[in-house]
Amino acid sequence: MFYEPNNVNGLSNISANGFFGLAQYVSPDNGLTPSFQLDGGFPQNFRPAPSLDPTFINGLSGSTRFANDGAAGYVSQWNIGIQHQFAGNLLLDATYAGSGAVKTISGYHAFNQVPSKYLSLGPVLQQNINSDAARAAGIGLPYAGFTGTVAQALRPFPQYQGIGEFYEKDGHTSYHSLQLKAEKRYSMGLTVLAAFTWEKNLVNADYPLNGGNSLFGLSAPQDSADYRSLKALSPNDVPKRLVVSYIYELPFGKGKHFPLHGPLNLLFGGWQISGIYSYQNAVPLGFSTNLTNPLFGGPIRPNVGTDSFRAPVADGKFNPFKDNYISPRFMTLPAAFAFGNAALRYDLRGFAIYNEDMTLSKTFRFKERVRAELRWEAFNALNRVIWGQPATNVSAANFGKIAGQGTAPRIMQVGVKINY
Repeated sequence: MFYEPNNVNGLSNISANGFFGLAQYVSPDNGLTPSFQLDGGFPQNFRPAPSLDPTFINGLSGSTRFANDGAAGYVSQWNIGIQHQFAGNLLLDATYAGSGAVKTISGYHAFNQVPSKYLSLGPVLQQNINSDAARAAGIGLPYAGFTGTVAQALRPFPQYQGIGEFYEKDGHTSYHSLQLKAEKRYSMGLTVLAAFTWEKNLVNADYPLNGGNSLFGLSAPQDSADYRSLKALSPNDVPKRLVVSYIYELPFGKGKHFPLHGPLNLLFGGWQISGIYSYQNAVPLGFSTNLTNPLFGGPIRPNVGTDSFRAPVADGKFNPFKDNYISPRFMTLPAAFAFGNAALRYDLRGFAIYNEDMTLSKTFRFKERVRAELRWEAFNALNRVIWGQPATNVSAANFGKIAGQGTAPRIMQVGVKINY
């Protein structure tokens, strides 16, 4: 079990947050005139701390704090495995590995979102509070002097904009996996390692990093009263992944199974081939819209449509330049002033990723202390074309289409290294 230290990912100054005042007085002309005279004492025309004036951030956004905000989250890890070594330097390993993170930073509470029951007001939400439509709906001023829309008036705290929670710790992640490994240890010039992982990774909250970036790229719920709907597959979830690596020294040359000497050893001896092959599922797809939430919540999700996930292909062979990968009606836009019913992320994926990297090398020995190595390396050696992920924004004109190739084409390079 590992506890999250409070000096990482934006938590280093958490103990300094509280009541404080900052008064700055700057010369109006870059030092020609002093900002103030010391013999007159320090100026007192600033707001002292703590300030308990409830109107201090009227019309602005703010944040609140609860007793457990900023509390150290923790990660638990557990595993159990079995190994067996067979004759011929073959080792097999099977392991169950899991982990769970609790009380991670979540960032999805929106305490000043308009309750979802007011969606039934429809366009009235966007009307001025003094409009006839507002009066006909029975919506009055929340307090004397209020100005704004009906939606703003229906916020729990209409004098403020958004209200977040300072370092809320409601995040949770879980990871379960079966990990298989087969290893042929070096013998007869050959070593092979194959590893297969079958896993599932669930998350329920984003994790803000330094600089405002996010770890998972998740979003706030469209309805803050239903934040549990955020639990879904992690954007990084890859259920199956196989990686095979090997190094094989060809059995030709001086000191090898088939000994060679002189020019033959120079041409055919000392060669080695190696490679890393990887095959995995694509990450899960999450669907979005460009619709604005009329209740000041998170992004509006789409509705689940009536079509199947994969779009039909007329000639039986998918053409990314003209065919849709996702059926256009698999997801649809919800009606105005309504939430979408789609989950945050589904176990639906784009193209699996296959890649083979290979190396062919030869070692030349000139003297006891001088050695040269010639290497030819090929990345994506089979020049596989893996298409990119389909567009998943239902509001976009290219929804369901493939933008282009998602992997780099074959790259080859040749190098020489001299060791002495």
